[in-house]
Formats: sequence, C-alpha cells, structure tokens
Amino acid sequence: MIGTRTATKVIYIIEDDLPSAVMIREALELEGEPSWRVRIITDGTIALQTIEAFPPDLVLLDLRMPGTDGSAIFHRLREKAETMHLPVIFISGATAYELHDSGIEEGVLLRKPVNLTILLHVVRKHLGNHD
Repeated sequence: MIGTRTATKVIYIIEDDLPSAVMIREALELEGEPSWRVRIITDGTIALQTIEAFPPDLVLLDLRMPGTDGSAIFHRLREKAETMHLPVIFISGATAYELHDSGIEEGVLLRKPVNLTILLHVVRKHLGNHD
C-alpha cells in the first residue's frame, strides 16, 4: 500500500498580544493537524512583508493592533492578486459592526476570548480538513 502524504499548511497568527497568540498557536499545534505549521507575527508591518515573501495558507488576524492594524492588513491583502483569495479569520474583541465599520464585508469573526473548539473547526474548514 502506498502511503499518502499531506501537504504542509502554513498558518500565520497576526496578533500583538503575545500570550493570546501563544495560546492559539499551542491549541493549533496540539489539537490540529500534524501538517499545520503555525507562526506568530506581532507586528502588522512585518506581517505584510512576511506574507508577501512567504504566503501562508491561512491568516488569523487581530483587528485592533498598534501601527498597521488588522483592517489595513486585510485591505492590503485584498488589493494584490497573489493574496486576494487568502482566507482570513479575524480573532478580536471587536464586534461584527466594528468589522463592517472598518470596511470589511467578508471574513469570519471569532470574538476574544476565543473558543478553541470553534477556532479549530473553522481553521479545518478553511484548510480543507474536516472533523
């Protein structure tokens, strides 16, 4: 029997609150798929540069961050052909109204504190891994 190999899926957590980001990363690494590779980026400007150089398969994005915030990152991703279809899941204390008020008409919003079971389900759905 020939073994099947699952392609690596890269997930970026763009979050300025490092303890929250670490908790999310640990949940994804412990409870997620072995093929997932998770990276934390705490600065919006660096996040944009990293995404441009090494595009991920999925972005978990905080809306409220100092400097380049999640709204600006999202809009920049949607402007470029290479990243316009990149799945983005917002993890924020913001409300759906604030998301809409930021000019974001699409995307999933998970409120902080995030329910890790729901997060894993949503990430699996967007990466094509189903429970």
